[in-house]
Formats: sequence, C-alpha cells, structure tokens
Amino acid sequence: MAISDIRAGFALALQRRRRYRQLRSELMSMNDRELSELGISRYDIERIARETAPRERAPAPTPHYAFAARRAA
Repeated sequence: MAISDIRAGFALALQRRRRYRQLRSELMSMNDRELSELGISRYDIERIARETAPRERAPAPTPHYAFAARRAA
C-alpha cells in the first residue's frame, strides 16, 4: 500500500468525521419543538448524523507490479 493511498484514506475519514460533527452539532442546537417539526427525536440525532455522513471508500491500492512497470518505462 502506497503512502498516497494511506493519506487519501485518512483525508476521507477526516472529511466524514467533519460532516458527522457538523450535522450533529446543528441538530443538537435545535430545541425539541424544532426537532419534532422535522420528525426527529433527540435520541435519533446520533443515528441520523452517522447515516448522513456515509462511508466513502479510499482509492484502491496500486498493485506492486504497477510500480515496477513505471520504473521500467
């Protein structure tokens, strides 16, 4: 696994975490009446935030033989 693949995966994880925290913060700042109008219970906030920030896959790792082919070219 190349270092660039690890960096890309880490960047995606940070981005997902930021989206999750932002949505959770916005929903937690609402009062119960506002949440009720949206059909959301305060107990559902964690689940909704997790589902809304879907897991993205990191780019597929580059096979080792591809590196050898690049060096030969």
